[in-house]
Amino acid sequence: MNLNLNLDPNILKGFIEVMAALLLKTALAIWLAVKKGEFKWVETPRFLYTNVLPYGGGLLAWGLFSTINPILYAGYFIIVGALNIKYGKEAWEYIKGLNEVELPDFPAK
Repeated sequence: MNLNLNLDPNILKGFIEVMAALLLKTALAIWLAVKKGEFKWVETPRFLYTNVLPYGGGLLAWGLFSTINPILYAGYFIIVGALNIKYGKEAWEYIKGLNEVELPDFPAK
């Protein structure tokens, strides 16, 4: 029995783009939490299990099924674009949070 999976390279590129954006957002979130002193290592596995793996697994499953149907193929790239916008926006918010400077309150004269 010959099991051959013909996965379109564009599907793989889209998957890698989304996972890279997700990992960038996750790294920036961890960095911001460490900087604020709010980071807890105990919460990291739960975060990965509930926020990272479902997106990666769902996108991979959609990509595999999109090789069967052209409508699913088009939908896959719509989802990839939407997720890249979502994670890019969230990463930008974390970058802005890293650069915030708090000014001390001066007494009124």
